[in-house]
Amino acid sequence: MWYFRVFRLLCKNKVKFNKKQNLELEAPFLILSNHPSPYDVYYTTRSIYPERPTFILNRYYFRKKLYKKMLEQIGVIPKKLFSPDMETIKKTLKTIKAGYSVFMCPEGRLGIDGRNYPSTIETGKFIKQLKLPILILNIRGAYIAKPKWRKKQMKSKVRVDVSRVISKDEVLNYSVEEINDIINEGIKY
Repeated sequence: MWYFRVFRLLCKNKVKFNKKQNLELEAPFLILSNHPSPYDVYYTTRSIYPERPTFILNRYYFRKKLYKKMLEQIGVIPKKLFSPDMETIKKTLKTIKAGYSVFMCPEGRLGIDGRNYPSTIETGKFIKQLKLPILILNIRGAYIAKPKWRKKQMKSKVRVDVSRVISKDEVLNYSVEEINDIINEGIKY
């Protein structure tokens, strides 16, 4: 796809993917990841290829006409950060009904100091409501290569690991607090 080529040109890092776990998940499923750099979409998409998830992305990027058109073409779901957004919930449910997986970063924003932010309690409620299997990815080394505040990218080794796979039955049996604890532990870097 064309956006892979764009990210490949921008991203100069050697990326290693953990292929130890056999991912036998059938779409739709939920993909969660930490968010240490602007290139996380590229890292995670490459690690789960050929699965092509729908991304939940900050509504801020939909303000410019060029970005909005491009993001709508590739099927990105807009989300207003840190507040309930009914449009996001409706579009996510519609995407899942159509049989597509959904990708989101429960942190909600890029870290500024190399540490991740914990997910909110609403994240666990939303995930429990979706009733989907969960794939939790952990990206390591990406913050060193391109943190939020640095203009230029540095070369760094980036590693994408599958930290946990949670089945649909486990999601239904866990409480909201347990789901949030599992997510926070899985995305910690």
